[in-house]
Amino acid sequence: RAAEVPVETAADLLAADPGAFAARVRAELHHLVRALAARDWEEAAAAVRQDAGDPWPPERFAAALAPYFDEYGELPFGPEARRHRLTTIRPAGPRRWQVAQALLDPADDGLWHVGGTVELPSEADLGRPLIAVERIGT
Repeated sequence: RAAEVPVETAADLLAADPGAFAARVRAELHHLVRALAARDWEEAAAAVRQDAGDPWPPERFAAALAPYFDEYGELPFGPEARRHRLTTIRPAGPRRWQVAQALLDPADDGLWHVGGTVELPSEADLGRPLIAVERIGT
């Protein structure tokens, strides 16, 4: 009788490669920030994993960013906004991470960020966003 060989899923492979995982998370966060900077709330909602218990529809993104835009007028999204130092990825359990992206502002206050989680179950659909937003604010 042949021994069963475990089959690694794409999610297993991504979880096992910290560099590829970090690059994927940063790319998704940058995509989200680009949408937020453009005030494209539909794209922002499409750029994240929607948690059924705590969804982020377009209206929620608009409401969360309204105080930011009232204060600063614009959300910069140039090369500086994509620097590694602005992204934080911390383990929060098996195949679970807390992620954050600092948002730049024209006054250089550095108070705002996007925070969320990434969970990688073995059956994760890697063709969809990994990041579930939990909060946007100071």
